[in-house]
Amino acid sequence: MATVATGYPVKEYKSGYTRLVTQVTLINAEVYALDHADLNDASKIRKVYVVDNTTGTVNPAGIASIVLTDADTTTITAGAAGAGTYNIVIEL
Repeated sequence: MATVATGYPVKEYKSGYTRLVTQVTLINAEVYALDHADLNDASKIRKVYVVDNTTGTVNPAGIASIVLTDADTTTITAGAAGAGTYNIVIEL
């Protein structure tokens, strides 16, 4: 089961975009659905980065998929050898 170590509040910037950062620890082949009700996007036009907390690699090979499930849910799936701690950054 994924453990969420840190959740940061939604941050709105003067330039017009909003950012949400969440840190999650996943095991191999785990599916994690991040529910971000405060960052609702009916058109599913959002940018999602997954950063390996150890190496700093953006969208590392350990992440098998990132799916914009619905307006306020993003599903992250770790690969077969994808165990680790990741920072999930969602921008709208």
